[in-house]
Amino acid sequence: MGLLAPAFFGLSLFIGGLVIFYMFRKQYDEEIVSSNILWEQVMNERQASKWWKKLQRQLLLLLQILILLLLMFALARPFIYAEGVEGDHVIFIVDSSATMAAFTDEETTRFGQAKADMLELADKLSREQAVSVISAGASPELAVAHEFDKDLVKNQIEALDLTYEHSNFSQALSLAGALSQQQSASIHIFSDQVTEDMIEEASPGQPVHVVNYGTMTEGNISVMTFGVSSGPHKAEAVVTLKNEGVEAEAAELTVFADGVPAYSETVALPAGEETVISVEELPNGIYYKAEIKTEDSYALDNTAFAFASSEQAAVLYLIGDINPFLHKVLLQLGHEIVQAEELSDIHDPAAGSILVTSDPEVTKGERPFLLLADPEEEFTSLEGELVTRRGEELFEYADLRELYVSQAYEPDGMTPVAPDSGETIMESGGIPLMEKGLAKGQPYVQMFFQIQDSDWPLQPSFPVFVYNALEFLQGETGHLGYFSPGESRPLQLETGGIHRIIDEEGVEIGMFDRDEETFQAPREPGLYYLVDSEEQYTYFAVNLDDREKEAVAAASFSIEGSGNGLPAESARTEWWPWLLLAGFFVLVIEWEVYRRGIRT
Repeated sequence: MGLLAPAFFGLSLFIGGLVIFYMFRKQYDEEIVSSNILWEQVMNERQASKWWKKLQRQLLLLLQILILLLLMFALARPFIYAEGVEGDHVIFIVDSSATMAAFTDEETTRFGQAKADMLELADKLSREQAVSVISAGASPELAVAHEFDKDLVKNQIEALDLTYEHSNFSQALSLAGALSQQQSASIHIFSDQVTEDMIEEASPGQPVHVVNYGTMTEGNISVMTFGVSSGPHKAEAVVTLKNEGVEAEAAELTVFADGVPAYSETVALPAGEETVISVEELPNGIYYKAEIKTEDSYALDNTAFAFASSEQAAVLYLIGDINPFLHKVLLQLGHEIVQAEELSDIHDPAAGSILVTSDPEVTKGERPFLLLADPEEEFTSLEGELVTRRGEELFEYADLRELYVSQAYEPDGMTPVAPDSGETIMESGGIPLMEKGLAKGQPYVQMFFQIQDSDWPLQPSFPVFVYNALEFLQGETGHLGYFSPGESRPLQLETGGIHRIIDEEGVEIGMFDRDEETFQAPREPGLYYLVDSEEQYTYFAVNLDDREKEAVAAASFSIEGSGNGLPAESARTEWWPWLLLAGFFVLVIEWEVYRRGIRT
């Protein structure tokens, strides 16, 4: 126990003053009277009264002294040491990824348990400790910044929700380090897959306490991949299932076509291995769903959605000189290719055709196009790290971490000509390398570097990108493709105006105005569709990140820091408000005693 302001004990002088006032209260002189009958009657009544009335005057003095003592001790701010949280600044980082939706028991998810643990720690904080709360999604969000109001902190913690994105803890720890500069801080991380190597790479410098929910041997069966290829009369599917557990399991696999069960099989899954199942003779449909029924704690990875590839490949018009590597990939993908020297040489192009060229004049037409880098532009050497847009469909299944691009040109903002919408999907050092969007209502992809100025054609990701780009340019009837949770993207829709967003259960979850806003996908994975004013359905799927399909957890740990803030075992808890409350009650009692004395 201790006192934060012992100087207020100097107020004890007022107690002495109170005693002096009582010493100089009114005195009575002795007088001889003719009879004492009246005084005997008064004394008899006094002796017959209750005991506390006999101490009337002394009780008032004692109560007033007690009030002054309580006030003096309250001003001195007494405190006791109790279990608390170390650091002058406490930073909570909570994982909001999809795997935090796994259940720790029958009723509580990992994310729910993390919020409960944060609230419990918040109750142990002293008034002098500041709190910051970071939600570690793909882009960390600061929910609370350096806040001393514990009620506000608790309300913000309770309002946190899952983003279903793969968490970027490197950025989250960098943000925590920036918040704790020139201040002793402790970082508390609530996740399921944070390891010591991840913390050491970020090097926060402060003490870090990591709570990982779940176990390393926890069983989980997931649908890792699901793809469908459609033909003239039937479709075929390939499903990859993975058993993360240490024991062999069996799961019932069902494949739906447009919501109707089309295939069902009980699959034996060896422990720790992937199993590939080929499904033939599926009916043609707009969307397909693969679902496994199993008793595990993580249900989000038990389903996957797929849209069938187009039955007929688009005709490709190659104008001018085309990189030979790109030409070879286009031939291998099975498209019909028509070559021409100039754009004007093409007369009556086939329906659904795509233009591939480096001639900017293609932007004046009304056809989807892949616009390659114009060799006449002035190129700049690249020095920055190559960055791709998160969740970009054109780079799906394409690993670009080792891609090298030597030079590119900076666009002047005029190409494509008057696009309806466009966004950079690849850049290096702030210089755009690739853009996609809509021009005159048609999809386009534009590259700002020449293919021969990179090593991309030598990597397996190059044909994957070309395939994805052609799928985007060709478009699909009845669906929009795949989105990552919360992804924003301009949409190519046949109708404008207001569209309703409906989930798989038929519940309306939002509205989208195609004419005034960029579409943002829902955060929770699943199948959704847009409904326009004419009741036309356009499906799309929100997919889990592949890294969120593994629910095994790492071990919890702590890393000691070099901070010199308040130790966790010696957090101060002040109790002077209770002294003020007690003083108020004593004041009420003193007033009642005085009132009764006046009445008597």
